[in-house]
Amino acid sequence: DTQETQRTLVSSTQNETIVDTKIEIPINAAYEPNFGPMFIPSGAHIPFGSKVTWTNQDYVPHTATSPEGLFDTKIINPGDSKSTVLSTRDGTISYYCKIHPWMQATLIVEPLSS
Repeated sequence: DTQETQRTLVSSTQNETIVDTKIEIPINAAYEPNFGPMFIPSGAHIPFGSKVTWTNQDYVPHTATSPEGLFDTKIINPGDSKSTVLSTRDGTISYYCKIHPWMQATLIVEPLSS
């Protein structure tokens, strides 16, 4: 029973606030009969223009790839992390692992508040 939590780091410099949402690829995520989340959290809420970092805790390489072409981390080897900044559009963006296409999740990109 895997607990899904969202970890968001907020760091501020003099001029800007950088939000970095951490998404974990857990051990055995690529195992097809795995009924747990393959990305934790599987539906992360991200402020528009913020950074998302995927960390691969699994034993095999993975990717986080948007089928719309909005982002592609390329290969994330075991123990490594890759980041992208989401500033193309808001709304729900689905993504998957190119190596293991059954691994799927979504990002909910919140619009900028006026």
